[in-house]
Amino acid sequence: MHERWSSPGLFVLAAGGAAIGFNNFWQFPQLVAQYGGAAFLIVYLLCLLIVGLPLLMAEYMLGRSGRASPVAIFRFLARRVHGNRLWSVVGAMGVLSVFLILSYLSVIAGWVIAYTLRAASGVFVGLTADGMGAQFAQLVKDPEKQLFWHTLFMTMVMVMVSRGVRHGLDFASAREPLALFYDRTYSVPWTMHAVERNRTLAAQALGYAVPVSVDYGVRLPAAKFVWLPQGRYAVLAHGTSARAKLWPVVRWVELGARLRERGMRSVLPWGSTDERLRAEEIARAIPDAVVAPGLSLADAAAVLAGAGAVIGVDTGLAHLAAALTVPTVGLYCATDPAATGLYGCARAVNLGGVGTPPAVSDVMAALDRLLAGLSNHESRITNHE
Repeated sequence: MHERWSSPGLFVLAAGGAAIGFNNFWQFPQLVAQYGGAAFLIVYLLCLLIVGLPLLMAEYMLGRSGRASPVAIFRFLARRVHGNRLWSVVGAMGVLSVFLILSYLSVIAGWVIAYTLRAASGVFVGLTADGMGAQFAQLVKDPEKQLFWHTLFMTMVMVMVSRGVRHGLDFASAREPLALFYDRTYSVPWTMHAVERNRTLAAQALGYAVPVSVDYGVRLPAAKFVWLPQGRYAVLAHGTSARAKLWPVVRWVELGARLRERGMRSVLPWGSTDERLRAEEIARAIPDAVVAPGLSLADAAAVLAGAGAVIGVDTGLAHLAAALTVPTVGLYCATDPAATGLYGCARAVNLGGVGTPPAVSDVMAALDRLLAGLSNHESRITNHE
């Protein structure tokens, strides 16, 4: 995928910078005065219209038709018209010519930086033409200074090129006003789910169609830990970033007790001191519940992968569990699951909404449906085998 120009104006500036050489700035006025003034200018403009403009348009057409490197464009066009494959050499010559031009223009660009800084510091104030010539002679005779300014210019170019083209949401499609820092922005409707918004943004930026099905591509085997209970267990992902998103402790306790009646022990992970204290409070009231130690993201994912079920509030762990195809129930108390809920996962369900935290009975009913569907799926696989 080759980058595209973020705007016509930027393309014009880049094309102008490539087509207008340094001589047009510092030698053109001298040549006009030396070779006839207006007469020279008329001949110059005619040459531009007759020779320069057709070549420039041909180069633009090659770029738009191929959208690839010069070598690849000529190879593609030769194959298209059943021509000789050696036409790609013409593209290679173009690349070589640009490299050769850069080898001396980068030196001149270093001079420009040096002269700009000297002019800003007042070095040239009061100097005669001979004095200016002496300044230039002193600069070009000093190889260390020339190397410094040349290196500085090339470093600036490499830093700018390494940034690439930054893509993101436009002002109307994002809460944060970050569009100012993007080279190319896209409009994505707020009515879409957050997952679809990101998929649509990526598709627009990279130039492909959004796939119909959702596949998070997350595959992870379950891992065994010394502290992890033997047998079936459910992960209660109780922690979240905002207090308004929390599910009441009393409901976690009731849920854990009902899960234990069905033979599933509760495992409570945590990520901060407050979450650890809440996990300990919940675990004390649930028979055989286990408070997990501090876990890395990889270990937490392995624990989720081995769980018989995951029940979580609006938190990343619940989304990760759903992506791992673990039966997952999302609990929403202060956010809209239609916008940020578990999405695209066959073994996940969202409950609740803004100001309507789900009841324990609803959670158990949803979990029963998920586990029943999983049992039926496994039975079909066994019968097929």
